[in-house]
Amino acid sequence: MSIPLTFDRRAEVLVNFDDTLVVGLETGDVKLDGVSKDKFFGTFKNDTAKAYWSSVDHKLTLRVAEGQDLDACVPYTVTFEVVNPFEVSSSPPTGAILQEAQPVTIKAVGSLGEMIGEGQMTVDISSAMSLPGTTLDDRAPLRVHVTKFFVKNIGQTSPYPAARNNLTVTISANSNLHRGSIIHIKELNEATAAIGDILLQGDDAVNFESLSGTNGHGTWNDCEKVLFLKVAADLGCTGNNFTVTFTIMNPLQPQVCAHVLINATKIQNAGVFINQGQMAEKNITQDNSLMIGDVSNGQPMEGDLETVPADIYGAMSGDACAMTVWPAVFIVKDIGQSNHCMCLSLTHSLSHSFSLSLSACVSLSVSGCLTLSPSLCFSLRVVACVCVLA
Repeated sequence: MSIPLTFDRRAEVLVNFDDTLVVGLETGDVKLDGVSKDKFFGTFKNDTAKAYWSSVDHKLTLRVAEGQDLDACVPYTVTFEVVNPFEVSSSPPTGAILQEAQPVTIKAVGSLGEMIGEGQMTVDISSAMSLPGTTLDDRAPLRVHVTKFFVKNIGQTSPYPAARNNLTVTISANSNLHRGSIIHIKELNEATAAIGDILLQGDDAVNFESLSGTNGHGTWNDCEKVLFLKVAADLGCTGNNFTVTFTIMNPLQPQVCAHVLINATKIQNAGVFINQGQMAEKNITQDNSLMIGDVSNGQPMEGDLETVPADIYGAMSGDACAMTVWPAVFIVKDIGQSNHCMCLSLTHSLSHSFSLSLSACVSLSVSGCLTLSPSLCFSLRVVACVCVLA
């Protein structure tokens, strides 16, 4: 700003947001943060580090505090927190964007009227956000993405038929999944496990519980082939991944990788939006950015097509994709022997009988008499891998 703004002149900085935007703020004082927060007050002059928000005209008013005059040509910085919406009523979202940013204007007024004329603010694109799936364009205020899982991976440890199989799920959502939210992982074709509580493994297992409230467990529905994970503690909006592993039995019949879906229900909506008439609970059901018409009630998960399962003879890339099951075959069917020699033991007697011992890896006994003159009786004995001369 080119002129000073002072308390004596009742200077106020007015920041105006487009009235079409859905903003998660209630009318009243808003807490400020940042290096210049104590320069301003909201409703009461002695209550600094605050500004006043009006939901009627979408305006933030920063009143210059007593003894905290703003000098000309000096930058002042404050921050304040709003809640991004789950939904907007103006129009359905297009692609990945739920709400597009609109220009924000700023001006200064005081006891003498308008002190600094209204002008459009400049979006700070000096650095990108640290959140995954964002770009510099997302620095524009109140630009909001469609609610979705931006990490939704699933893989397995074994493609063997009728074998125990560990399925590992890694998720991260761009919205806070609150305590009590329920994550559904479905279409786990032909997987089998005991109905009810199912043990979760991994460090993140403590963040989830079964529908009956058992921590470190999920709930398995064997009829629908669905795993339910109830969130035990808020997962937050920091972009962190959460990974859990659970064990099922593979079917006997071969099949290709399953088209696994994920969604979330009973996500607690912010009170400010409930007061604006929105529902108290929201769902993540379909990824609107993909626009897949035949995918309903869930977003498609990403199968592991790269990892080669460990300790699986003959495995290759793609075999870690969830619910891939091989045909039932002999994977190893080699045969060999330890000795190619024939070992002979011959015994003469008055009855002209003899015995013959051969070395091999099977057991076989044959005896009988030949019609010869004189008659010759014999016995043949095959023993396992032993060579002895009598």
